[in-house]
Amino acid sequence: MNQQGYYIKEKILTPTETTEIGQQIEQATHDNPNFRTSNDLFAIHNLLGEIPVLQKILKNPRLTELLANHFPAQNQRCIKAIFFDKPPLSNWVVNWHQDLTINVKEKPASYSSLPSSDNFRQWIQKSSFWSVQPPLDYLQNIVTVRLHLEDCATENGALKILAGSHQPGITAAQKLDQLKENFEEVTCEIPQGGALIMSPLTWHASSKNRGSQHRRVIHLEFSNMSLPQDLNWAECY
Repeated sequence: MNQQGYYIKEKILTPTETTEIGQQIEQATHDNPNFRTSNDLFAIHNLLGEIPVLQKILKNPRLTELLANHFPAQNQRCIKAIFFDKPPLSNWVVNWHQDLTINVKEKPASYSSLPSSDNFRQWIQKSSFWSVQPPLDYLQNIVTVRLHLEDCATENGALKILAGSHQPGITAAQKLDQLKENFEEVTCEIPQGGALIMSPLTWHASSKNRGSQHRRVIHLEFSNMSLPQDLNWAECY
């Protein structure tokens, strides 16, 4: 992943596992700020907290084996878990971007008086947590795993990435045209049960779902870094 900023691994989840996960999500209560519902998107933030039975995903032997390649000491934690469902004919488009934020429980008062050079910046309060951009080394440490509950192809909104675009680090959006010239665009078509593993710094986007199938993805972020003493992960599994 160091060179390309992503790779694909098939058969992380079995067909039985993808079916069970889908059923458990369907049975969950949706009357909650962490559940987002519209005609074009259904999403669940803090998925492993909202549906604790899904924490068993983290013990999947194929997933743990995969993560051991990135965290040999196996001391990683899942610091973010989101479920995305892009239904058939959804108009939901995600423009090109990097994932530059982490979620923490609170914003300590001391951070309100610190200059932006403290490297934790762009604080945004959400319903039950704070989103903040951490220093670069935190982002470089994170490994994102996107598990697919059905076949994901171009027609149902597969993720597009710019291979290798993580290498310059955090890049201003104004340089997107230059990035597209320097890095190849790849559409990540992935079979049911497969995973896209990527750096959050890899530029990515997705198009409308023009097909007849849903595009359901479980987005997991892992890190083995500790936050400063006055900060705590909003999710930590």
